[in-house]
Formats: sequence, C-alpha cells, structure tokens
Amino acid sequence: MNSEEAEFIGWYYGDGCLSSTKKYMEFALTGDATEERSFYQNVIIPYIQSAFRNRLKLHPELKIYSSVGVCGFYTFDRAFVKYLVRKYHLKVGKKLSASLPKWILCGTPNIKLAFVRGIFDTDGSIFFCRSNVKNVSILRKFHYKPKIKLATISGTLMRQIYLILLELGFKPLWGTPSKQRSYENAMYSITIHRISDIKKWLNEVGFRSEKHCTKLQVWKQFGFCPPKTSIKTRKRILQNKKLSRNFYSFSDDDFKAIKAYVNSLFFCET
Repeated sequence: MNSEEAEFIGWYYGDGCLSSTKKYMEFALTGDATEERSFYQNVIIPYIQSAFRNRLKLHPELKIYSSVGVCGFYTFDRAFVKYLVRKYHLKVGKKLSASLPKWILCGTPNIKLAFVRGIFDTDGSIFFCRSNVKNVSILRKFHYKPKIKLATISGTLMRQIYLILLELGFKPLWGTPSKQRSYENAMYSITIHRISDIKKWLNEVGFRSEKHCTKLQVWKQFGFCPPKTSIKTRKRILQNKKLSRNFYSFSDDDFKAIKAYVNSLFFCET
C-alpha cells in the first residue's frame, strides 16, 4: 500500500460508509455541501476517478443533495465494494466497533502520516482559542491559539489513532468520553494543542481540506481567526486582505501586537 491509499482510507474512516444487505452493497463518502464541497470536488473525486477508473462501472462524479446539505460519492457497485473490502481489509458495518487494519497500524511513518491527514481532513477540526493569561489583554481578546481535534464514537479506533500520533512524535490530549444527549453514543476525542505539536503538524502533516486551510490562512495573515465563520466568509477575508472589526473591537496596536506574538510562537526559527 502507498501513502495515497492510506489517505483515502483516512477519508473513509472519517466520512465514509460501507454497508451490505442481501439486496445491495454500498460505499459512500459524503461531507457538508457548503463547507466541504471544494475538498470533494478538487481532491476526493479526482482521486477516486484516477485510482479506481478500471474498477468502477460508472464514471464517478460529485453528487450534491442540496435538500439535506450533503455532497459526495455513492456507489452500489457490488464488485467494487467487495474489492475495497478485500484489498484494504475494511469491515462492513457501523463505526461504533470500527478498528484499523494492520497495514495501517504496522505501516511506515509515511503511511501513518497520510492516514492521519485523511481522517483529520474529513472528521477532524481546527479551531482557535483565547487565553486566560492575566494582565495580557490581547491574549484574552483574540482567538489566536490553534487546537486540532478529532472525535468519534469508536473507542477502539480513537485509541489506535492516539497511539499512532504518539509513535509519530505527537503528545495529544486524551479527552474524557462524553455524551451530548443521554440516548447518544459516547464520543471519544483527542486534541493536539501544544505549540511544538502544532508546528510539527503544520510541517509534517498539514491539511488538504479548504475548510481547514482557510482557517489557517486567516490565522497566519492576521494572527488570529474568529470563531464560527463560514468558508465563504474566510475566503472573502483573505481576498480583501482585511478583517472586519465587527468580529472584535481592537486598535491598530492590538492588531500589530497579536500578529507579532503569534509569529514569535509559531513561525520564528529558534
């Protein structure tokens, strides 16, 4: 197996579905039609078209279901689904009992890095926090501190990913399993939050999803990234090279100070 295949399997464990009944077999990769459309259109679908062009009966195209806000790739090609199961050692069924195949767990560092990038691109998130540091007003005002998080209902899968990150040299934070509602499955999470780990991630793993990349670009350009912005808003900010003061009340000195501080933490060589 190569790194591209490992990244594809990361997409599957993040956004994928593999199901089988007596009547049909299905493989699907789906994401948010607004926030993830460009990622599917420019990365995922071209890969499927290239890698599996001789395996699929129908030419794979991006499907958009606006009524439910979903976009992605679906196929009921039984031979193709069986091929995926056989080649990549995937298991049909719900993600609750999901676990990784041995070729990922015992793979090279490049295989593991690619898999990690794939699952974090599809099912992970990057967000920016403020600090509670006393007497430093700009750190309490701006969302400047990046955190990278992954959550899933499979405890086994999350423990395996946690161990992979340790093997790759990261020191992620293991979250206490929690439920948002009593009738839901518990969610397991890991968070990458140390400054050294964030720098390592940016240098060695990175993101390919525009949803994540635009957040990083805003952060790099301004020193912070406001929460709860859409990909459309972030693109407009980057295009105009200006961040509206509707997000924050700040002076020019505040702006220069937070940008210099972030540069010193994450982008200056020591």
